[in-house]
Amino acid sequence: MSLLGIHLSIFVGPIIPLPAPPLITESIKNVEVTHSDDQRSAFKMVFNVGRSGIFEIDYPLLKSPLLHPCSRVVLVAKFNLIPRVLMDGII
Repeated sequence: MSLLGIHLSIFVGPIIPLPAPPLITESIKNVEVTHSDDQRSAFKMVFNVGRSGIFEIDYPLLKSPLLHPCSRVVLVAKFNLIPRVLMDGII
């Protein structure tokens, strides 16, 4: 296993963000971060979701309080073991 390369870490929480649980990290399909000098910077996270059974009304990921509005999200990329914060924002 090589430690070099690019690795993304996601921290999420209402006040103090903690490492995202597997329910969130395993569902991520795409993460996009846009930085701008003259406009607002933004991030977008796209998830693969599905129902766990025929009697499941809501998607389990949508029930997570970690992804509700006003939760803080911190995206950290490690480039060859050196961490860099890409985005620190609010849902």
